[in-house]
Amino acid sequence: KTPFNNIHLDADGCVWATAWPDPESGRQTAAVFAADGRALGALDLPRRVSIHEIGVDYLLAGATDDLGVESVRLYRLERTHGCRPS
Repeated sequence: KTPFNNIHLDADGCVWATAWPDPESGRQTAAVFAADGRALGALDLPRRVSIHEIGVDYLLAGATDDLGVESVRLYRLERTHGCRPS
């Protein structure tokens, strides 16, 4: 099993690598890397959320509740720095 279950490229050139959900809590972490491979940080995601698109200031995701009902979630991102080397 690989350490990540999904990899996304956002609008700013960052790479988001989402880990497999924790078996107990269902939560997962997305590690964020710059285009040159520098680790920029991580974001804890709610359980049963899957990333669909990442913009410069937002993350669009799908979520499934305990009854299997799907919904769309839009999260605001506040970045402290960009992904491209200066």
